[in-house]
Amino acid sequence: LPVRACCAALTLAATEATGGMGAGVDLVKAIADLQAEKNRLVMESINYASVIQKSFLRSSREDMAAALNDYFMHWEPRDVVGGDYYYFVKHDDGFFCAVIDCTGHGVPGAFMTLIIASALNQVLKETDLHNPAAALAEVNRTVKQSLGQFDGGRQGMDDGGEMHSDDGMDTAFCWVD
Repeated sequence: LPVRACCAALTLAATEATGGMGAGVDLVKAIADLQAEKNRLVMESINYASVIQKSFLRSSREDMAAALNDYFMHWEPRDVVGGDYYYFVKHDDGFFCAVIDCTGHGVPGAFMTLIIASALNQVLKETDLHNPAAALAEVNRTVKQSLGQFDGGRQGMDDGGEMHSDDGMDTAFCWVD
């Protein structure tokens, strides 16, 4: 609606200034073309972000195929990118898996999956995979620290105009012998 309102105002101004509709129509077409190009660039960027997000899942799919004879995993974000993530790693004595639903859809959800994937990778290097509860607690702490949520979990604007989030995840961690 704001774009339409701007286009209408520009069309009116151009019509009044030139005394004819031709210039107004040309102006509206030029604005529409600019908007279409902006949209194309944004979608191109989001589509590439999808490639990056899918690459985070590749090693989990490979380990899942190596460890399990019969399994099914379907991952499809609501938008081009999204907030769902899974993790699977095979070890000699079993495997660790996590299914994670981050807050947000689309780009915000994708950002959350990257934050959580990074936290998970860091924690799993330092935590015993045989204790999924400890790993989950540490990922939770790391994500909250990354998002600056140790100040009471406030959401919205503070007195200084800074945003606070209450973003996070619903997740299940599991170790199977």
